Amino acid sequence: MKKRYADFEDLPPQEQTVLIHLIENGSITAGEAQIVHRIRSLSRRITTLLDSGCVVNKEDRWDMAGQRYRKYILQHVPERLNPELVAA
Repeated sequence: MKKRYADFEDLPPQEQTVLIHLIENGSITAGEAQIVHRIRSLSRRITTLLDSGCVVNKEDRWDMAGQRYRKYILQHVPERLNPELVAA
């Protein structure tokens, strides 16, 4: 069963970190998540955000060595999950 979180403060800490990064930067990759935030399983964090009502697009890309990576692009955050509205 999918768990929907009532508001931003109910989200687990890593999901909060990813959501803040997405709001501030618009997108995130697994490399960014690992290096900047020390988050190892970005896809799991994104799934939790999707289950909670966020809209995140996935875009496959390839680096200069031909390695595929996925870029997650934030499209919509429900008001109840927006940390900017929680702080206000």
